[in-house]
Amino acid sequence: MPGWSGLHLQDLTSDLARTFGHPDMAGAIVTRVDPNSPAAQANLQSGDIIMGVDGQALPDNRAILRKIVTSNGDVITLSVWRQDHSMEATLKVRPWPHMMALRSEVLASPEDVALAKTQGCGLHLAMLTDANRRRYHLSDEAGVLVDQVAPGSEAETMGFEAGDVIEKVANMEVKTPEQVKAQVSSRGNGADGDLVPLLVRGSSGTRWRTLYVGRVDVAQLVATPNELNGVGSARNAAARSR
Repeated sequence: MPGWSGLHLQDLTSDLARTFGHPDMAGAIVTRVDPNSPAAQANLQSGDIIMGVDGQALPDNRAILRKIVTSNGDVITLSVWRQDHSMEATLKVRPWPHMMALRSEVLASPEDVALAKTQGCGLHLAMLTDANRRRYHLSDEAGVLVDQVAPGSEAETMGFEAGDVIEKVANMEVKTPEQVKAQVSSRGNGADGDLVPLLVRGSSGTRWRTLYVGRVDVAQLVATPNELNGVGSARNAAARSR
C-alpha cells in the first residue's frame, strides 16, 4: 500500500530557488500540507524546500514522492530548506486515508471489492464538448476534462478539481478519456510506473501533477468465514487509526 505524508510538492525553478534563498534547483518546494497529516504533525509548511530523504539528496518532486510512497509505515527524515537555512523534519509515513477506509469497508463483502476496483484514483473524465467548455468557462484548451473528483480520493488530495483539463500523460498528448486510461494503465505495472505525471491546466495555471497508480490487491482483504469474528475489531482498529 502506498505511503502518504500529506505533502504537495512542485519542482523548483531558478526564480523560485533564488527567491527562497536556495543555492540550486535540486529538490521540490511545498505548495500545501494536508491538515492532520504526517507532514502537518512534523510542522512542515508551504514554502519549505524538500532536498532529500534519509540523507539521500533527491533532484525533484517525482523522486521525492516515489521515496515517500515506498516508505509506508517507516519513520523518515526529510532534509528541509527553510528561510535561508537547512533543517531536518521527522515524520512517520502512513497509508493514504481513503485506502485505510477502503480496508475497513472491503472486509464487509465481496461486493465492496468490486466497488473498490472501480474507484481507481478518484478521477472521472469526459470529452471537452462545447457544453463542457461553457460550463467550466474554458476556451481553447485541448485535452480531457476532469468533470468529477471523488471526495477523499488520492486525486482530491493531490489537488485535482472538476474543470481541470489533462493535456498530457507523461509525454503523450491526450484527447479522450480512453487515451488517459490507456496511458495510466500501461504505466502502472511496476515500481517505476507507480507514479504517473500528468500535465494539467486548471484554475492555478498549467502544472505537472503526479498520481500513484499502483494497485492494492483488495481481493486479499475480503474476510473468509473463519475471519468474520475479527471483522468488527479490524474495522474499529482502522477507524481509530484514521
